Amino acid sequence: STETLLEILSHGSQPELVLAHVQAIMRAVSSVQLRATAEGAEGAERAEGAVEVVSLSSEGESLKFGAAEATLRLEGRVEVYLGDLLECTRAELRAQLAAALDELPRQRQNELLFKHVAQVVLLAAQLTWTARTEEAIARISAGSAAALAEYCARQRVDMAELIALVQGELSRNERQKIIALITLETHSRDVNARMLADGVRSAADFVWASQLKTRRQPSPDGGGSEEVVVSVCDAELRYSYEYLGNAQRLVVTPLTDRIYITATQACHLHLGCAPAGPAGTGKTE
Repeated sequence: STETLLEILSHGSQPELVLAHVQAIMRAVSSVQLRATAEGAEGAERAEGAVEVVSLSSEGESLKFGAAEATLRLEGRVEVYLGDLLECTRAELRAQLAAALDELPRQRQNELLFKHVAQVVLLAAQLTWTARTEEAIARISAGSAAALAEYCARQRVDMAELIALVQGELSRNERQKIIALITLETHSRDVNARMLADGVRSAADFVWASQLKTRRQPSPDGGGSEEVVVSVCDAELRYSYEYLGNAQRLVVTPLTDRIYITATQACHLHLGCAPAGPAGTGKTE
């Protein structure tokens, strides 16, 4: 709102007052924890030169900074350091995702649930599903007819473990995270079961091409870094690493799948998109 914007601009030199309005800038963040930095022999200075250490989501989940090894000083022009806050948050999520994917080959997915924020867990799960499904389809094309059936069986085992886990003693945030993961993994399992029933033998088959897929690929910026891209059919969009917190996930319905196709194609063609349909069928998701 105009009032909030004026409040932010008028208190630009006082980050602790500016960040009282952080939810107007980052929807999933309700508060930001600051700590003063030490300046030589003078000791700690006041919050204008503070180091950003923790972002708290609206659901109570905390994103701790540190994996990206970036120090953020909230000083200078307010529009500059708020932009830096957004970039540091993206860099932190990118670094935490890389760490989670590095740990995944040595640990079961369920063991990573309690070590990372919900967004990293869900994104790692989607990346893993896409990679393993395409690997299974490639094996089918190479002559291993049972490859997808074997992966479907593995998915059912993993789902049973998640269901058993959510029935145990958990905090509210842990339970919410696991329920969100079960929601996504249920859809992934159903997609693979449908492809198995339809006899999909190629990644070019429309049943697979029309799914919302998440992959890592070399960044066009060079430097050996990788970026996450989301693709449906011929549309490919870069993942922006906007912090989403530990929000509830709605069930993925057939209408949701159609909206994914429509929305991504609209973005790809630089057009608008206005989903419409009956209530409770997945438009919001």
